[in-house]
Amino acid sequence: MACTLATVALVLIVRSIAGSRVPATSVGHGEGGKNNKASATQKERNLLLRNDQLKISEATEYNGTGKNIFRLKIAVSPTPPRPIPLRLSPEKQPLPSMATVPLKFFGFAITADYGKQVFLSQDGDVFIGREGDIVNRRYKIVQVGRASVEIEDLIDQLQQMVPLEQQ
Repeated sequence: MACTLATVALVLIVRSIAGSRVPATSVGHGEGGKNNKASATQKERNLLLRNDQLKISEATEYNGTGKNIFRLKIAVSPTPPRPIPLRLSPEKQPLPSMATVPLKFFGFAITADYGKQVFLSQDGDVFIGREGDIVNRRYKIVQVGRASVEIEDLIDQLQQMVPLEQQ
């Protein structure tokens, strides 16, 4: 019984690896080879590529709308709303928020293969990059200096010099 199961398992493994190149085997169903040949031909027809549909899909070109889905855009109404005067004491005046790049520059390496690479971190994640690279899918390394790196936030369009942190 174990030998039979092992043989069936071996045949199934060989068929899955070789794909449709290995002919189907019958396990004693009446006429044997005639039904297997018909089913093998049907399987081959199902596996053929539709070249006409493939060419259509290859020729399709994506034309985006140019929208940045990561930026909030508020629709402006034709008549602007009236401003509501705020009466806050001088101590409670809101400070203007300055967006900053949250990356920390903690080192660099110079190698013959890659040149000058910088090591940046954010919330425990470490990123390695060179000038022109984009790290964390958002920040572009613009210029690498001895004690600082100029980083551009591609979403907020903000450039900032990040100094080398001494630890």
